[in-house]
Amino acid sequence: MALRDTEFSDFYDSYMTTTATDLNNEMRLPDKKHMRIAIVHVGAPAGGVNAATRAAVAYCLTRGHTPIAIHNGFAGFARHHQDNPGSVREFDWLEVDGWASKGGSEIGMNRELPSESGMPLIASLFEKFKIDGLLIIGGFEGFHALSELRQARETYSSLCIPMTLLPATISNNVPGTEYSIGSDTCLNELVRYCDTIKQSASASRRRVFVIETQGGRSGYVATMAGLAVGASAVYTPEEGVSIGMLSADIAHLKEVFEQDSGQSRAGRLILINEKASKVYNAKLIADMIREEARDRFESRDSIPGHVQQGGTPSPMDRTRAVRLAIKFQQLLALRVHKLYSLVWF
Repeated sequence: MALRDTEFSDFYDSYMTTTATDLNNEMRLPDKKHMRIAIVHVGAPAGGVNAATRAAVAYCLTRGHTPIAIHNGFAGFARHHQDNPGSVREFDWLEVDGWASKGGSEIGMNRELPSESGMPLIASLFEKFKIDGLLIIGGFEGFHALSELRQARETYSSLCIPMTLLPATISNNVPGTEYSIGSDTCLNELVRYCDTIKQSASASRRRVFVIETQGGRSGYVATMAGLAVGASAVYTPEEGVSIGMLSADIAHLKEVFEQDSGQSRAGRLILINEKASKVYNAKLIADMIREEARDRFESRDSIPGHVQQGGTPSPMDRTRAVRLAIKFQQLLALRVHKLYSLVWF
């Protein structure tokens, strides 16, 4: 084991922590160190969210903590906490045992922020349910929510508890992070979609497909997918889209198809991020290519849409979700006595 890299060691420790039977309660903490840790999903669905929740619950139960589910984000927390059953319920192991391979969010998630739900109400609910720590699983909205909760600590003492954010978004755009769970699953689904479209383009011959990807204001998904499928061009929010860029790319396509002697059957793809331009979208670019082609080749637009948020989580997203969930739970325990701490990775 000493010869292995640290990531492998963490994966091994994570596996042992979440699967080994602790018959002698050696991993269980003394009663005075037990915490009530709330878990909430904030943002849009991403593969691996449920796997992370399962691992967090397993670790909590092993250490003697009480994991608490906040259903349907901060909106559910604020509006349905008095329902029966309410939006705030304790997890048990049998509930989450089968979540490792499930996509989406089993406890529900949305983009509503604490300020939109009502910060005074949210703070009072933290006190009412005696929450000692908070694990937010989500993307940029989760980051924003955590920032709001931190700023409200000066006003509400119930928010002076350890809080942390586990990055989970297909866009891979959480500030201060390098990897968000869900981005690999998204790329698998998008690349599979593009490969299928490319088969159609190849069979039809002399056809270009312009595909619109998700990813918000981050070009990560479009760029990585473009590399994977061999796209002729990729448009991202970081660089934008200009008439000069389009003219150059259309000229390149015209040259490619003019040199096609009839033997090449490779379809052509262009990827554009949904936020790359306020004017040039997939349909408009496809129409411009079709107009300039003058019947020498064709173009179509295609939008995979929310297919990119679904699918069975990839092995990479599942394993990293487990590793990160345990790391963040350990951070919450370490920070329990440091009231004004905000931690994210």
